[in-house]
Amino acid sequence: MDTPMVKEVSALYFADPHSAGFYFLWYAGVDVNKRPDFARAAAANGHVSEKARKVAEKFMDLTVLPEAFRDAVKDTDHLQTTQPIELLAEYMEPFLTNASFAPLMASDLSGLPPALILTCEFDFVRDDGALYVHRIKQAG
Repeated sequence: MDTPMVKEVSALYFADPHSAGFYFLWYAGVDVNKRPDFARAAAANGHVSEKARKVAEKFMDLTVLPEAFRDAVKDTDHLQTTQPIELLAEYMEPFLTNASFAPLMASDLSGLPPALILTCEFDFVRDDGALYVHRIKQAG
């Protein structure tokens, strides 16, 4: 699901949303070459089911991001979407709600070993890293 950084990198720099959607889905095992419409849908969160969206709403609070991250892109509605493609959303739901695929979706982050979370200025997962750090700190 989009965060301000995904939108900033897509709009200002070197990656377009279609390519980001393509590689994200490819990583999840989707043959995007057979269904290029899936990559376009993923670029607009059309791969996110209502259930996955509700799980994400619990764990992706953009208000905890540093102000500089939020200011980069004024539209911080990361859950904004087009109508999901049902087949794609059903396929992706187990991935998007599985902490092994998306660690931010873990309901309990307590008891984890010490961690080093490193992201870069124009990293697609910069905001996800910051959100993860916030949740780990909250969990002690």
